[in-house]
Amino acid sequence: VSLDLKRLMLAKQSHAAAFISAHNPYSEILEESENIKRHNDLLNDLKTLGFDTVLGEGRDKQGQWLGEASLLIFNISRTLAESLGNQYGQNAIVWIEADAIPQLVLLDGKKAGN
Repeated sequence: VSLDLKRLMLAKQSHAAAFISAHNPYSEILEESENIKRHNDLLNDLKTLGFDTVLGEGRDKQGQWLGEASLLIFNISRTLAESLGNQYGQNAIVWIEADAIPQLVLLDGKKAGN
């Protein structure tokens, strides 16, 4: 359990959250300008849907992958979180329930044309 995450979720009155990036779909490294565009598209989609978000960064513990701008999205359903992850070409999202224990959720999205 992350106590900081638990406090943040309580402050946001959030029963669930998801941590999602739009960078580097299906682990294919894109130009930074394209990653920024994709991140802004995700942020705009979430604002349009009325979600409260906090900017974060996804990092590889081994340091073999560059950090990726990500969004912590409050009070989102798991179904919608997985759908957005698939829409933005992600292999996984992080799902967080009220207990503030992050869970890696592998997605079954496929590349277009496969």
